[in-house]
Amino acid sequence: MAGDSAASTQLYSVYIETMYRYVFYRVGGKATAEDLCSEVFVRAFAHLHTFAWQGRNFGA
Repeated sequence: MAGDSAASTQLYSVYIETMYRYVFYRVGGKATAEDLCSEVFVRAFAHLHTFAWQGRNFGA
């Protein structure tokens, strides 16, 4: 679909720093935090088509 790549890039750019800091704090390791963040985004993008707006921040 047109725009999916741009939308995914924008979502990643907006949320990666906050998510990485949170995950790093919880797991205490750079490689593990990077792997977990990567997995989160892979899963999120795979299911993005099922997202339904509920009036809350997308990051929630």
